[in-house]
Amino acid sequence: MMTSSKKTIHELTDNELEVMSEVENAKQWMTRPREVPPSGVMSYTFLNDVMRFNCNPDYYAEGFPIHCAQNILKQVTQDLNSFFKAVKKWNVAPWKFNGKPKLPEYKHKQGATTFVSSNQECRIHQTKRGNYYCSLPKTKEIVHLGKSVPGKLIEVHIRPMNGIYQISCVFDDEVETVQPSKKHERMIGVDPGVNNLLAVVNNCGLPNLLFNGRPLKSINQLYNKQIANIVSENTKGTTDKFKVTPHYQRVTMKRNNCVKDYILKTAKILIHWCVENRIDTIVLGKNTDFKKESNMKDTGNQNFVQIPHATLYKTIAYMGERYGIHVMEQEESYTSQASFLSKDYIPAYGVDDYKAHFSGIRTYRGLYKDKISKRCINADFNGAANISGSLHIISRTSSGISHSFTYCSIANSFLSSRSFFISLIWSGSSPAASARPASAAP
Repeated sequence: MMTSSKKTIHELTDNELEVMSEVENAKQWMTRPREVPPSGVMSYTFLNDVMRFNCNPDYYAEGFPIHCAQNILKQVTQDLNSFFKAVKKWNVAPWKFNGKPKLPEYKHKQGATTFVSSNQECRIHQTKRGNYYCSLPKTKEIVHLGKSVPGKLIEVHIRPMNGIYQISCVFDDEVETVQPSKKHERMIGVDPGVNNLLAVVNNCGLPNLLFNGRPLKSINQLYNKQIANIVSENTKGTTDKFKVTPHYQRVTMKRNNCVKDYILKTAKILIHWCVENRIDTIVLGKNTDFKKESNMKDTGNQNFVQIPHATLYKTIAYMGERYGIHVMEQEESYTSQASFLSKDYIPAYGVDDYKAHFSGIRTYRGLYKDKISKRCINADFNGAANISGSLHIISRTSSGISHSFTYCSIANSFLSSRSFFISLIWSGSSPAASARPASAAP
């Protein structure tokens, strides 16, 4: 319809004529007259009526629930509307995009895609032993949910992933979200990294925290080694490109599950620590496209890019919202180079870079030396303190950063020797978190 709406009747192809005839036939049976918009993109209700009145064989496919077909139509119209909105924004401000938005492509005919089933087809049942399970439409297969469920079932997402189908149940736990405080009094600054996944400082006089990132590096390094061996074995003695194998999919699935598990546990520990200590604001350090423009050595780039910091930030923001904690992202350029103890001026990246003059240097790995006070401090803590200290009100202005806001309280906690190194460890099949003084951290 997007192409046929801009052509005359004599310029239409056979396929376009067939589609136009189906639309005109459906319009005759509609109770309310509708017209195809100039863009050719029909609304969900219009498209749904066209499918129903023409008895579309794909829409009424045997064994496929009608609600799932309707959800697919909703997703298609949503994708097209998002595309046109992105094109309008690109025409106004193209520098905010990495390239011109592209029209969504067709799915592979023999492939698989995600679909959503509502709670009208999927139901929660309980066995005589008290175990819960979810029944799926048009099949005898069930999904075991254990001894308890978090609330009322809303919908079920089924998506293909690495050779299997992942089933996700969405529940409504009916728990009201805690309203966040209007003040930013007890806050923490978070600096992301590789060996230290997160460095956390606060303005409450509490111990600072370091979250171990080496397990994630180990998981990714093992994964890269295994994938290199699989690709080498399957392309040995041939010039053909590598094709995904079941072994490749199993290795990838295991790695993704391990990384996701570590990310979720890290976010959970951080949020629970914030709740226990009445933290009302979390400031996350972030640079736009900082991984795309990463310019390290090959090994450093690989270690840094493969750690999903964005996923970790989204998880922290989601959990923080449920507990009424403000979660903000702060542009962190120059925060690792500036000295927090000397209250160095931190310029805004791309605005006043010529003012970048700092009173400290990084001497050894993980250490930052302040030239004025002659003190050596943890480099990640220095960056996290600059991130939290740079939140003058909410965000950085074009004139740079002032350290006046919460400087004294952050400095008191920052200079304290009470800092802890948190690492997730596994004992058998049960995960746990261990904490020890940061001075004993490797």
